Amino acid sequence: MARMRPISSRGGTVRINGGEPIPVIGWDVTEDRRMTEQEWLTSDDPQAMLEYLRLLASDRDLSGTPPYTLSATDHMMAFAATPIERPDKASTAVFIRDIFGNPFRSFVVDGMGNIWRGEHVAIGKDALAWNDGLVRKIAQTIYDEQRFEDMPILCDALEEAGCSNADILTHGRGPGPHARGCWLLDLLLGKH
Repeated sequence: MARMRPISSRGGTVRINGGEPIPVIGWDVTEDRRMTEQEWLTSDDPQAMLEYLRLLASDRDLSGTPPYTLSATDHMMAFAATPIERPDKASTAVFIRDIFGNPFRSFVVDGMGNIWRGEHVAIGKDALAWNDGLVRKIAQTIYDEQRFEDMPILCDALEEAGCSNADILTHGRGPGPHARGCWLLDLLLGKH
């Protein structure tokens, strides 16, 4: 497993999505630790998961490829390193998967408003416009009012609108926990 420690020599600043310069804390990775998809989906080690996300972010163009921007993973690394009382490691790992999803099978939004996974449309723009934009309205209400227990209702609406993507429907109907920053809510609300 990679052991990481903050260092200043790799620090500096980056501009994410053309914004203001953001100070970057470098991380000294003593071993290049990659994960397999199966390890990601079953891990109960939040530190290893965050290290993997950090490696993904460092491999990408730092112009900000959501949801694995350097800034996002820096925040999660800071969260993991902060000595505060929180749930056990397994619960924290579930939370990380809720925020970042599956980095091995990411979704992409095209210029027309369709949400793709690989070569397949996962949620078409017509599904998002269905019934006067009901899917996005439900997602926004869940997000604004933190009514994460209503995620299955959101998935029912998605399914009625024509979404049949198993990963989306399983995640939304799963036990959670869900939180602001949930990859599915962010995807539907354009916060990705």
